[in-house]
Amino acid sequence: MATLPPLATVEDLAAEVGQTIASNDKRALRALAGASARVRSYTGRTWVDSTGELTDVPDEVVTVTLQVAARKWQNPQGMVQETSGPFSVRRSERAGEGLYLTDDEKAMLADYREGPGGLWSLGTTRNDPFLDYVLHDLRKARWGDDLDGWGD
Repeated sequence: MATLPPLATVEDLAAEVGQTIASNDKRALRALAGASARVRSYTGRTWVDSTGELTDVPDEVVTVTLQVAARKWQNPQGMVQETSGPFSVRRSERAGEGLYLTDDEKAMLADYREGPGGLWSLGTTRNDPFLDYVLHDLRKARWGDDLDGWGD
């Protein structure tokens, strides 16, 4: 399978993190590729046309991709805590997971997920002994000995 293009550019990432990053920086390209893969995996969409070019990537998708890539760029080792002399920085426990989506980011991507729409089915089970007794008692209380309710 061909490699899909990142959902955001290195220039966008540089603006997100407030640093100058060369457009061919391998670490930035890997962070964007990984973030794009995470977003694509979550949404089930690629946002590429038949030629492999990006097409109509929503702003929210670009934003989430940049947020994920920025976390990776700013913390490439996935450290949760750093201490230098009297100073200490503590990040989210999730920082150790590498590329991840926060709940807010998932909410931003919710409208772009593919999959079942608003109609779905709920599986049920039968022959649960406890429920069979409860239902039997309810039917008997309602209809007496005429358990099927038809009065035959």
